[in-house]
Amino acid sequence: MPQLSVLMPAYNVQSFIGEAIESVLAQTFNDFELLILDDGSTDKTLEIVESYAKTDSRIRFFSSENQKVAKCLNALVAHARGDFVARMDADDICRPKRFERQLTTLLQDPSIGVVGCWVQTFGDKSEVWHYRKEDNFSRALIANGVTALCHPTWMLRTTDLINLPYSDKYRFIIDRAWLAHFALNNPCKKILAIPEVLLDYRIHPQSVTGLYAHRMEEKTKLVLREYYRKFGVGLSDEELTLFCHVIYAREVFAPDFEHAAIVYQKAFDAFEKTQKDEFYAFKEKWVRFCLANRKPSAFNQVEFKSTFIFFIEYRHQKGDL
Repeated sequence: MPQLSVLMPAYNVQSFIGEAIESVLAQTFNDFELLILDDGSTDKTLEIVESYAKTDSRIRFFSSENQKVAKCLNALVAHARGDFVARMDADDICRPKRFERQLTTLLQDPSIGVVGCWVQTFGDKSEVWHYRKEDNFSRALIANGVTALCHPTWMLRTTDLINLPYSDKYRFIIDRAWLAHFALNNPCKKILAIPEVLLDYRIHPQSVTGLYAHRMEEKTKLVLREYYRKFGVGLSDEELTLFCHVIYAREVFAPDFEHAAIVYQKAFDAFEKTQKDEFYAFKEKWVRFCLANRKPSAFNQVEFKSTFIFFIEYRHQKGDL
């Protein structure tokens, strides 16, 4: 049996999937199977996959009616024979050492639950996305409704995806929701990224973020409600809206600013009951919200203890604030 199963859902990607498959087949680590599920494509995606499968026995492919990403991934997990799984999108490109570097990391430290990496974007945008190499930092970002690891960079144990399947309830943010629930259910399993670009991530003219921003925010509120409920904190619809105003650094009316401070204080205190915000993720969100509302005097309105002042001084010195 292969040690690693690579999960690649595909839908109408005839222009890109060949390059994606070739980048997987060119990995320095080769004890893997590539599982591809064509999700009812109406172009030549399935034909292209079939042609590659004829030349490399590591490729196993399936097809279905259009059922969206969450169900596709769960179906692929059911077919996985490896002890580990890696995510891969059908329009991205793996760097040659991606699987080798990530699998080595997981094997060397069994306490790591999910490992990602940095990504280089290409297409409509060219920049490097730096995900965090520290578990505490990742968890603080998750507590702020952030996707802590780029989904197509994930590698983890197959059993973890079997025990916690993806849910279409969180469509548009299934990765963000999955990580939040994984973090809550597995406090001792680390979530982190290798600080190295191991994936090239394609940016399309019309991304999901741009097209479905409002629906993504509504789903994020749902995740945040469930997340903080685990800490014994109930957040109303109004409080969740205020929470989102903070994390997205929106300008608000003065009364809403005061109420947002109360809500964010409540969230921060809940997070710190079980761990510390060692890398100032909460602090940074609050500072950016204050600056968006031209209220630098409110930096300390949410009590982040004495370490907050060092954060402010540090970011000022870097010129980030």
